[in-house]
Amino acid sequence: MKKKIIFSSILLATVIALVIAMVLAVSACSSSETAPTNAQIENSSENTVDNNTSLESSFDNSAESKISEKSNIESSINSNVSSDSQNSKVENSKKENQTSSKPAEASKSSNTTTNSNSSNSKIPSNNSSSSSSNGGSGSSSSKPSGGNSSSSSSSSSSKPSHSHSYSSKTVKATCTSGGYTVHTCSCGASYTDSYTDATGHRWSDWKTVKKATTSSEGRKQRTCSSCGKTESKTIAKVQGSSTSGGHRITGARKAVYSYRGMDSFSSVNLVDLINAERAKEGLGKLEWTADLLQQDYNEDPEGWSKSCFDSKGKFDPYRVAEVKEPLQGAQKMADMGFATHGEGVGCSCVGESRGASTIEEALRRQIKAYMESPSHRASLMNAGSHRVTAAYAIDSNGTVYTAILVGG
Repeated sequence: MKKKIIFSSILLATVIALVIAMVLAVSACSSSETAPTNAQIENSSENTVDNNTSLESSFDNSAESKISEKSNIESSINSNVSSDSQNSKVENSKKENQTSSKPAEASKSSNTTTNSNSSNSKIPSNNSSSSSSNGGSGSSSSKPSGGNSSSSSSSSSSKPSHSHSYSSKTVKATCTSGGYTVHTCSCGASYTDSYTDATGHRWSDWKTVKKATTSSEGRKQRTCSSCGKTESKTIAKVQGSSTSGGHRITGARKAVYSYRGMDSFSSVNLVDLINAERAKEGLGKLEWTADLLQQDYNEDPEGWSKSCFDSKGKFDPYRVAEVKEPLQGAQKMADMGFATHGEGVGCSCVGESRGASTIEEALRRQIKAYMESPSHRASLMNAGSHRVTAAYAIDSNGTVYTAILVGG
């Protein structure tokens, strides 16, 4: 810009010099053509002076005009320099913003910087127009850059972001599997948390469901109070108590069931002996009636007589008449001293065995006698029968009385 000022000054001085030279040339021509008179010389001198004064005035005006133009040029240069400085600051600020902004805003910042560089006098507003003040040239408006147009189009066509709204469902832990909570959104997204461990089985105490004998193994089981699962274990066979073949008969004994709670008196029981005979004929085993009644109660606890419950309100199948009758019948025969189907003993099979030295021997003799009696055999070997209750009692003379009740 300084070079332009110097050039303008030299040009101005050259123009002034040419004007002076032209004036001097004209004056010389005029003086050579005619010899001026004194008056003319005086007039010419006055004119010359006037011309000189006019030229000087013109030169002064021209100089002042050039100085004013020079001042305007310097002012314009300073303005442009200031504008460039402002634009440089704006560009530096935008670059800093570009560095700290998110990747998603990079295209907008880049487009703003590009429009800023294209104009030195004004920062574009909203990237929609630009103007140029340098030299009065430039377009008054321009279209958005290609990159910015693509960004705007992509923004307008993209779907709004989805905000998840989850509903929760809790799955409780069981004995064998853990619990958890599933959270599901309507869009299909889901996640699982709040895991809990399996609770494990809550086992009851072991309960004997079949007594072990010398001829067969016993069985015991326990039940989970949470899920109802049962576990069973086998009870080993009972070894004989003496070389004579069992428990000796030493005197009167109260009636006992021949399947439950009699191991202290005998190593065999009537139910096992009956089922052994049925197996020979290919018939199925008879189930202990008390067990079947307990199952019936568990499936349908309504409609049972109050007499079937103990003092604590617990169901007791051994209080049911169908189970009590053989026990009462065996004891009644031992008290009377003879076996009979009458006198309140209404069991399927009743009998007595005399002269046996052990309880086991007496019971085996009794089953053998039943098998030799057509009516008793028919009752014990009935293919349609499924349950049985049996009991025995010993009188003071050592006679063993048996009472057996077979049901459908």
